[in-house]
Amino acid sequence: MEIQKKLDRFFEEIQKDEFLQMRGLGNEVPYFIFDYEPEHELIVRQSIRYFTNRIHLNIKVLNLLKMVIELFDDIGLEGLKQFEEEQGTRVRQ
Repeated sequence: MEIQKKLDRFFEEIQKDEFLQMRGLGNEVPYFIFDYEPEHELIVRQSIRYFTNRIHLNIKVLNLLKMVIELFDDIGLEGLKQFEEEQGTRVRQ
């Protein structure tokens, strides 16, 4: 899916009443995970900044990559690479 279409869909979804009123989510705090290709990073950052400046929602942006790197901060990036090589995702065939 083209990144702009994906962003448009994302912004539409988080403004829907069902999302804002937490309907269908077991009364949990609503969240939306938006994944994208690394080459779209600057477009996504700019779009989120633009969007959050124009609506009145409490939006928390979390950088999952940064969080994972901080989680493994004590072993460093080399240790994280080694961890992934030894215990990382195994592809099922």
